[in-house]
Order: sequence, then C-alpha cells, then structure tokens
Amino acid sequence: KKALIVVAALVFAASNLAFAVAADPPGWWHDPSDGKRLVCIILARLAAGPCAGVGLFITALSVDITPRSEMVPYSVWRMCGATVGVGFGPILSSASQHILNANGVRARAAAPGYVLAFVYVAFAVVLCSWLPMDLEPLLEAKREEDDAKSQAGTQKAAQEFE
Repeated sequence: KKALIVVAALVFAASNLAFAVAADPPGWWHDPSDGKRLVCIILARLAAGPCAGVGLFITALSVDITPRSEMVPYSVWRMCGATVGVGFGPILSSASQHILNANGVRARAAAPGYVLAFVYVAFAVVLCSWLPMDLEPLLEAKREEDDAKSQAGTQKAAQEFE
C-alpha cells in the first residue's frame, strides 16, 4: 500500500516535470517540434490520470485508521484541506510564475509544472518517512478504541435504562 502511494506521488512529479519541459523546452532539447511537444504533454497527462485514483485509496485508508470518535473532526479538516487546495491552485500558478520569473506564454505554462514536480517529490519523501509499511497496528488500535467506546456507550445506555 505504501509503495503504491509513493509511486503515484513520484509519477505525478514526473508527469508535471514532463509537462513543464514540453511546454517550455529547455536548450538541451534540440528538436522541440510542436508534434513532439504535444505527444509529451499528452503522455504526461495520461500518466497522471490513473494516479489520481490513488487519492481515493488514500482517503479510504485514512478513514480505515481513524477512530469513530475522531471521524467528524477528520472529515471537517479533510474538506477544509480540499477547499484550500482548490483555492490555492490559481495562487500557486501566479506565485510560481513570479518566483521563476516566467516571461512568455510557454514559460508561464511551464512554471506551475516545475513547482508541482518539486511538491510531489517532497510529498513522496514525507510519505516514505512517516507512513508505516505495516498498517495493521494502526488498524488494531482503531478497532480497540472503537470497541472500548462502543462498550462504554452500551454500559451508559444500560444504566440510563435501569
């Protein structure tokens, strides 16, 4: 599971880098014809597409390890993160163009790709260091906490009923 998530992050990084290079070819690309650039952009986007599904896997995984008592705050923070992410897109694009001093249409199209490639590599590094290989201890801890809360709730309901 961890390997799938890390590989998806690295494919996203490579996809963004390939898009950026195709959008504004560097000097080492000696024959950047429009056809080659278009094929590179299409392949970059096609590679990223299946990796987007890993986001659903990450969400399901996080729901599986989050105790029921923490599910509401988790859901609120997750939706806040998604909302900030959607709103941050245009800001990231403009900021990356400014930071990288992008002039011209091609450079402006490429700038967010370079920044996102860096972000996804950083994300992969964080995942490698923080996400455990075996999630079973987390799943077991969640089951124990949920069972304890469920038993406490059952006992409280029984006492109130008597």
